[in-house]
Amino acid sequence: MHSTVILMINQAIKIDSMHNALICPMQYCVHGTIVNECPKFMSASPTEDGHALLVHDPNGCSPPLTILLSLNGVTSYFEARCPSLLEYEDKSIPKYHLTSKSPLWDPSTSLYSSQEDGMVDYRGHLIAKLSTHPLSLDMAVSSVVSASYMAVDITYNENFATVLDHHVKVHMTTAVQTAHLTTLQSTGRKLLLTNMP
Repeated sequence: MHSTVILMINQAIKIDSMHNALICPMQYCVHGTIVNECPKFMSASPTEDGHALLVHDPNGCSPPLTILLSLNGVTSYFEARCPSLLEYEDKSIPKYHLTSKSPLWDPSTSLYSSQEDGMVDYRGHLIAKLSTHPLSLDMAVSSVVSASYMAVDITYNENFATVLDHHVKVHMTTAVQTAHLTTLQSTGRKLLLTNMP
C-alpha cells in the first residue's frame, strides 16, 4: 500500500474563505464509499473500520482504503493536504474517488426520500432487506408507482410553454411569435429557445 494516495472529490463546493472542506456523507454513500459515522467509543461493538471511510480500489485489485476519522467536538474529520502537481501527475500514486462524477449531485432531489420510504411500511417497520448476494430473494415490494402522460402537440406555442414549465420547473414563461420566428424565454433557468423555419 502506498503511503500517499490521491483522494478525488467530484462535484464539491469550494469556498475560498474556508480552511476545511465540508461534504455531505450521503454524497459519499451514493458513490459507494462506505461511511461509518459512529465514533468507536459510542459503538456497542467497535471494529477496526468503525468511525472511518472505506473507499474501494478503483482497479478492484486491493482491499478498500480505510480512512480513519477523528473528532473535533462532534464533527468527524480526517486530515488531508493538496497534492503537488508532480504527485497528481505521477501514475504510480493511486487515485481514489470519494464521490461520483455523475449523475449531477442534487441534494434537494426527492429520489432518496422515496427510496427510504420504500424500505418501511406505514408503521415505520422495515419491510425490505438489501443483500449483496445476487441470488438473494429478501426484497419485498412496498409500493408500485405508475404514471401516465397526456400526449400534447408541443409545436403549438401555448402547449410548448406549458409542457416546458411542467417538466423544467420554470418560474415564468413568455411566448412571442413574429413572422417566422418563435422565441420562448424563461427567467427560471435563463433558457432561450428559438425556432426558425
